[in-house]
Amino acid sequence: MEEEKKEEETRALSETKFLILVLGLILVLILDFLLPIETPIKSLAQGYYHQTIKLAQEKEATRAKHIIIKLEGKASWYGPKFHGRQMANGEIFNKEEFILASNLPLSTLPLNKKVKVTNPQNNESEIARAKDRGPWAFVKTPKGNFKPLKDKNGKLIPHQERSFDLSEALARKLGLKEQGVGEIVVEFLVTADS
Repeated sequence: MEEEKKEEETRALSETKFLILVLGLILVLILDFLLPIETPIKSLAQGYYHQTIKLAQEKEATRAKHIIIKLEGKASWYGPKFHGRQMANGEIFNKEEFILASNLPLSTLPLNKKVKVTNPQNNESEIARAKDRGPWAFVKTPKGNFKPLKDKNGKLIPHQERSFDLSEALARKLGLKEQGVGEIVVEFLVTADS
C-alpha cells in the first residue's frame, strides 16, 4: 500500500515536471515569435516624427541576454566652433574624437553609451560614445549669426529633421563630412533586465 502511494506521488511529480517543461517551451516560442519588436518613438521636436527602434535578442558565451537597440535617423556634424567647449556629460569636446550627440530622450539613448554608428549608403561604421546632446533648432539673426531656439521654459528645442550630430572626425570616417547631412544607424546593447 505504501509502495503504491510512493509510486503515485512519483508519477504525479513526473507529470508536474513535464507540464512545467511544456509550458516553458511554449513561453520560449512565444517570446521568440515576438522579437524583434519595432516601436515608433516620438522625438521631443515640435513636429513629431518617428524613429524606429528595433529590438533583437542576443546571447553571449556567458548566456547573459542582451537587447540590441537600433536607432535610425538623419545626422549632421559639428566641430571647429564647439572644439574645447564642455559637452553634456561634463567632458571637453574634441572634434577629433569619435563622438555622437543626440536630441532623443536620455531614456532612449543615455549619455556615455558606447555605440556603433553606420552610414548605410557606404556601410562605413565606427565605434563612438554618446557624450553630448543635439542637434538643436537654430534661427539666423539679422547679424548673420545662428541662435538656438528655446521653448517658453528656456529649454533648447530639438531639430525637427535631424536626431544626431557627429563629431568632425566621426563624420569624416563615415563619409558624411562633405555632404553635411545624411542617414545613419546607431546600435548599442542593453542587458535584458535593465
